[in-house]
Amino acid sequence: MASEVEKSAVARVLRTITSPCVVELGARTGEDEPWIRGVCHEDPCYLMVEPDLPNAQLILDHPRGIDRNRRLILGAVAEYDGDARFHLSHNPDGSRTSGSIRKPTGHMKYYPETSFDGQNVVPCWTLDTIFQKEWLSRIDLLWVDIQGAERDMIAGGQGALQRTRYLFIEVESSELYQGQALREDLFAMLPGWRIIEDLGQNVLLNNPNFIEGRI
Repeated sequence: MASEVEKSAVARVLRTITSPCVVELGARTGEDEPWIRGVCHEDPCYLMVEPDLPNAQLILDHPRGIDRNRRLILGAVAEYDGDARFHLSHNPDGSRTSGSIRKPTGHMKYYPETSFDGQNVVPCWTLDTIFQKEWLSRIDLLWVDIQGAERDMIAGGQGALQRTRYLFIEVESSELYQGQALREDLFAMLPGWRIIEDLGQNVLLNNPNFIEGRI
């Protein structure tokens, strides 16, 4: 769940966009959806991607259900289209917030309360494939909380990222997952993007070379 400072930063940019398109990668239970919708002037197109089935089921169980402006993809974002092993996570309160297609490493040291006690095989797609299969022409806000798989998302999403206006992404200074791209690595993978809010563990970036249109 986003902090109040993070909500305020995202709200400032979304309020400037007419009929925004929001794509949330690693949506978990959809807990950020209500406030993001609430700061938009009009009902946004809202696409959620979530690989953990119990989390995805809570999104489906929402009273609004699934419609033209509320969509769900059950799967993970990766560097390729196919299947991936997804490392399941469990927190003491019963929530599932740290699952990843990348093997947990430092996470068990820094967050010992979280357990990783199983794996599932999940379908996965590149961000470019998702952009195409959902018939998007732009992403106004790409919200990324995919637990160490940011490198994979960027590698498989070059076309979609060119058509993304704002990117809210988690950045880490210490490796939590095997092969995870750390803060400076991620910035190097996003040449031309500008940081407009550095929120510590998360950053909000703007794409000054944003273009709109189908890939």
